[in-house]
Amino acid sequence: MKKLLLLVFLSVMSLTSSFAQSEFIDDVTVAFKNADQRLLSKYFSNKIEITLLDQSNVFSKSQAELVMKDFFSKYDPIDFQILYKNNPNSDAARFAIGQLDTRAGKFRIYFIIKNIENNLYLQEMRFEQERTR
Repeated sequence: MKKLLLLVFLSVMSLTSSFAQSEFIDDVTVAFKNADQRLLSKYFSNKIEITLLDQSNVFSKSQAELVMKDFFSKYDPIDFQILYKNNPNSDAARFAIGQLDTRAGKFRIYFIIKNIENNLYLQEMRFEQERTR
């Protein structure tokens, strides 16, 4: 009986984690598609490292929101999609890779995701502009 209860508990915890990551990825996707820095900042950790092209810095949550507002004003989004996300079953690092299409070009965005008390937060975002061929 104890084994059955443990199995049920672990299954529920795994499902809860999967739903949380799914909601997180969905919200980040919507935020990038709609140039919504407020929705995106909901998932910023208290300190987030942002690398835009060749400039990198660590920002507070409110500073990072302003950085993204400025970015979206310069690079009007057309589309965004997640290309890859890992789904670790432990405390291993989580990450995702997305592609942002803007009127000024395409960007590959790398996300480092941190799990704090069963909530997912963006710890780092790195933007690299894709070169035209």
